[in-house]
Amino acid sequence: MCNVNSGVLIKNKQDVQNLVIGIIFRQQDKYKPENIIDIVQYYMEGSPFVINENVLQNIISENLNLLCRNDKIQCKNGYFIPRTFTML
Repeated sequence: MCNVNSGVLIKNKQDVQNLVIGIIFRQQDKYKPENIIDIVQYYMEGSPFVINENVLQNIISENLNLLCRNDKIQCKNGYFIPRTFTML
């Protein structure tokens, strides 16, 4: 997995986008979008880039929906669940 910037290294919206995707793919248990928002805000502490919470929610929502459509994660009863991949 790639190295994702955090803290002072987050300087623009694309860095936030990469952080969101990295956090989503690192989840091992079921989660709600609110959990992702909290984690992103934690890892953005010290960043010179400020993002509106509504914009952040939108980024997270769009990514979760895209990943569900592409069958990378599942959504059941409002919880998102990581797919388990098996290596053959």
